[in-house]
Amino acid sequence: MKVGFTFKHVDTSDALLEYASERCEKIEKFELNPMDVQFIISTLKHECIVEVHVEEGRRKFKASASSDDFYRSKPTRTSSAATMARSPG
Repeated sequence: MKVGFTFKHVDTSDALLEYASERCEKIEKFELNPMDVQFIISTLKHECIVEVHVEEGRRKFKASASSDDFYRSKPTRTSSAATMARSPG
C-alpha cells in the first residue's frame, strides 16, 4: 500500500502523519490489489478538512469530513473508506 499526504494551508505535522498511518491499517486488511491512499489535509478559516482518496485497481473511493479538530475528522473518513472497500462492485 502506498500512502501519500498533502498539506494545504497547514504545517506538516509528524503527529498527524503517524495518526493517519495508524488509521490506514483499518483499510489495509481489505487490500486485494495494490492500493494507493492519499490524505489531503487542509484548513479553511477555522475549519479542519480531511479528504481520503483510495484507489484499488479500477475502484476509486473518496471520503471527506470537516470539523474543528483534525483528530476528530480522520477516524470518520478512514471508517467510511473501509466500509466502501468492503462493499462489492
